[in-house]
Amino acid sequence: MARVSASKEGEYWISVVINDGKNSVTSDPLVLKFTPGNRPPVIEGKHAYTCLVNEWVPMEVQVSDPDGDKFEITWTVEDPPMGRAAGIFASTPLPIPTQPSRHVPA
Repeated sequence: MARVSASKEGEYWISVVINDGKNSVTSDPLVLKFTPGNRPPVIEGKHAYTCLVNEWVPMEVQVSDPDGDKFEITWTVEDPPMGRAAGIFASTPLPIPTQPSRHVPA
């Protein structure tokens, strides 16, 4: 058994060589992929809604952090309709304790 670590992210190919003094055998390469130490949070959910003006629409997403880090959720209007200010958009996020993984209604 061997333990392996890498100081930089990337894909590493490792082979094992066994030599008994008379013959040697090399294994097929093992591929190890090292990722950054902290991976970004994950957001999953419906990406498009059709709504009526002045209608409250329940928006739900699944959020998690693959490293178990605590996180903060902010809802933002990215692209309001032409001639409209983002200020007409209102939301009522429900308070939910921060957990590594959870279902978040807006």
